[in-house]
Amino acid sequence: MTAIARLTRAELRKLATTRTFLITLALSAGLAVISVVVDARGAGKNGTPPLGTTASTYQMLKFGAVTSVTMLVLGIISSGGEYRHKTIIPAMLITPRRGALIAAKAIATATAGVMLSGLTFGLGLATASRSCPPAASPTCPPARRACSPARSSPPPCSG
Repeated sequence: MTAIARLTRAELRKLATTRTFLITLALSAGLAVISVVVDARGAGKNGTPPLGTTASTYQMLKFGAVTSVTMLVLGIISSGGEYRHKTIIPAMLITPRRGALIAAKAIATATAGVMLSGLTFGLGLATASRSCPPAASPTCPPARRACSPARSSPPPCSG
């Protein structure tokens, strides 16, 4: 196993065992679900598009800001925590090539970020898909297929 692979594995382990990362993970997932639920509840009110339309789906899945802020927090945690707790000194002393340590930190942070983004988007997408029940029939007109925020099934097509 190469030095960068060992350092990356150690950085991932260090990142996954901190409370701040786990709290960030929980907050990101919670904010994604809350964002979708709030958008679903407000759909069709005050000029917002009703559920089941392309515009409302786009609105519900527009929680990229949550993921972006989470990535920012993750980067701050991975670099700033080292200096705050003074764990950067032993890490630099153990690793003779500092470039390898910086590369391992970047790889570990990017890997954790991709996993966190995937989880956040997956939870948001699952919440969005559960907010709108499937259409009664593929031949229904789009106005009949639109679902209501109360999660009731759309009226059946009459022909």
